Amino acid sequence: MKDIKTKLTQNQTAVFSDKPEERQIIELVVANKVLAFQNKENIKYEAELKTAHNSLTKIQRLQKKYIKGLEEMMFLTSHAVRKPVANIIGIATQLDNSRLPKSCRKLIECLKISASSLDVFTQQLTAKINTLKKKGSSFAGPHLIDKEQF
Repeated sequence: MKDIKTKLTQNQTAVFSDKPEERQIIELVVANKVLAFQNKENIKYEAELKTAHNSLTKIQRLQKKYIKGLEEMMFLTSHAVRKPVANIIGIATQLDNSRLPKSCRKLIECLKISASSLDVFTQQLTAKINTLKKKGSSFAGPHLIDKEQF
């Protein structure tokens, strides 16, 4: 019986002496697979980040064009439209103060009312464009990106 116990102990020692190496090999294989999986995930995330970066860059370019267009519209409404309207109002006021027949003064009054309405409208339009420009300048582009895409 002693011989059997001795042989079993020797046998178990032999089995256990091989196991640390096998265990280490298995752990290395598992670690390698985990690293390979993580690498694939990192590559996928890198592609997603590049796509997001490209989308943000495109949105920033569009935002700059949008703001430039608004600035051009502001110039047109502030100068190209309001200046002639102000001139019409000034001329109509001068004519209204002159000694013209009553029928002409009535037409001039209608002209002044229309020009004043147009002036108020251009001021409102300029204010609205300015508001849009401010919103466009502080705009945070990422929310335009389709999150389902990622």
